[in-house]
Amino acid sequence: MLIRYSVENYLSFDKRQILSMAASQGTRHKDHIIEKSNHKLLKSAVIFGANASGKSNLIYSIAFSTSIVLNGLEKVDLNNKYFKIKKQHYKKPGVFQYDFLIEDKIYSYGFAISYERKQIISEWLYTGEENDICVFERVWEDETYSIRTDMKLKGSDATRFKIYCEDYKNSKNLAILKKLFLSDIALRASKDSEYFRNYIEVLTELANVIILFPESKYQQLGNVAKNQDLKELFEKFLLCFDTGIEKVENMKIEFDKMFNDAPKEQIDRIKQDISNKIHKKGTLNLRVNDDVISLNLDNQGNILASKMLLNHGNDENLFECSEESDGTQRLFDLIPLFFRENNNRLVIIDEIDRSLHNKLSRKFLELYYELSKNNKSQIIVTTHETSLLDLDLLRQDEIWFIEREKDHSSLLYSLNKFKERYDKSVEKEYLLGKYGAVPVFNQFAEED
Repeated sequence: MLIRYSVENYLSFDKRQILSMAASQGTRHKDHIIEKSNHKLLKSAVIFGANASGKSNLIYSIAFSTSIVLNGLEKVDLNNKYFKIKKQHYKKPGVFQYDFLIEDKIYSYGFAISYERKQIISEWLYTGEENDICVFERVWEDETYSIRTDMKLKGSDATRFKIYCEDYKNSKNLAILKKLFLSDIALRASKDSEYFRNYIEVLTELANVIILFPESKYQQLGNVAKNQDLKELFEKFLLCFDTGIEKVENMKIEFDKMFNDAPKEQIDRIKQDISNKIHKKGTLNLRVNDDVISLNLDNQGNILASKMLLNHGNDENLFECSEESDGTQRLFDLIPLFFRENNNRLVIIDEIDRSLHNKLSRKFLELYYELSKNNKSQIIVTTHETSLLDLDLLRQDEIWFIEREKDHSSLLYSLNKFKERYDKSVEKEYLLGKYGAVPVFNQFAEED
């Protein structure tokens, strides 16, 4: 579970900004709190702010940093990612840190990157209530890395750690400069090691983060039409959200017709590539022009294709996914977040209200709170929908604002610092500008 996240010198974030999921002393909405090992963590954070304030940049920073952890620095675009308003920030590090509560242990993991040198310049993992135990710390000094730990290692753990550290002293190996120690060692070390289990647990937590942007497409929707339990659950949600869809159907289609007039050689190469992927995954789900396509192999190795269709009450005239409204298509990607496979995970949604009616956005959050009572999932969303600024829906410490400062940097802060009464009309006060984070318009001057 996420305790806090911080970012510094990335896009519109200049100085360090912190998003905390630690619950305050407030007593309302107790079901919005996860209590674990004497810690109280919030199930949600809902972030408001004007256009160009930095809401999406916060989500981008999480996607950017988790991508570095999972794929390495060479897989991300570092160009113009620093706070460009200040030119000298090209030479300042970008810093990202996550604090997690995993089982009964607190971890603080972070790293700093150099935009100028395009490399990792420091990385750290601490544990303990006061982050007082250094699992490892990696620092770039004198054109090489030094790595240390405060933990007393014995036997094979001590030997392996020494070998791994020696690997990272070879600064001529360019891959080392762009690789994070945490993810590299977590994938190489034994799962039976008590020491290296720290690495594995943190990497797993970061790998399980789900991030949805407005243009994101959920790739596993093809399973809905084939798995009866998922199909029935999906239909219940579609009915709950008043989409007009009564059933989800699955129609076989000819695989070759998906490619129209493409050359035979090209189709053959695509078939071979798809067959290899199906052998590895079992089923391959694709989103083609907003339609949901599911691919499998028969006993002879031929590719079988099917398309998910929607029944609005007429069995003879089914609708393709691409024919549904933007709001319904948005729900196709949000509803699977309620599936059991996504329990106990951190879900992050940029612009949750995109293409949705304001009552539907609220209903989504209400359902989330109701259905996640017995798990450790958390959700972070950004929105322009001010009707969600309601203390009957959210706790004060769950409401966050992002404001663009005079120097164009983004400032992140919680409503909790204003200590409002529980019966206050927060939406009205926000629109009046009491909390900031609203558009400020200048006079439009026409030329004579």
